[in-house]
Amino acid sequence: MDFDGATPVVISLAKELITAMQRIKPGWEHAYWRFESEEDRYGSNASYGTATEVTLISTLKESQLFERLNNLGRQLWNSEHDPSRKFRVCLLVVTSDFDYEIKFEQHDENRWRITKLDGKSGLPDGL
Repeated sequence: MDFDGATPVVISLAKELITAMQRIKPGWEHAYWRFESEEDRYGSNASYGTATEVTLISTLKESQLFERLNNLGRQLWNSEHDPSRKFRVCLLVVTSDFDYEIKFEQHDENRWRITKLDGKSGLPDGL
């Protein structure tokens, strides 16, 4: 990955998600954004946690947020010019004290799924 090109994109992603969370839910503690990408398909979902619950972020209500995040995610995906080294999934974790971490997975398209289906918590699987 071209780290010189990727670093400002990662910082923009973190700022975008933190800013949105301050608007969406005062009192949030952690937020998670999961981005999947392939050559001709990409998309994302997200959730956040407070002291008492985990909530999925509505892609319908927050369509502009997801459009901005997905555009940045695609820029990040395209920052790797070698197709064999491109990530399949990335997970951005941000906290209300402005810390962030990003993780990448090249092969397992199911890594860090965010769902509440089948009794899941809404937190990224395996995190």
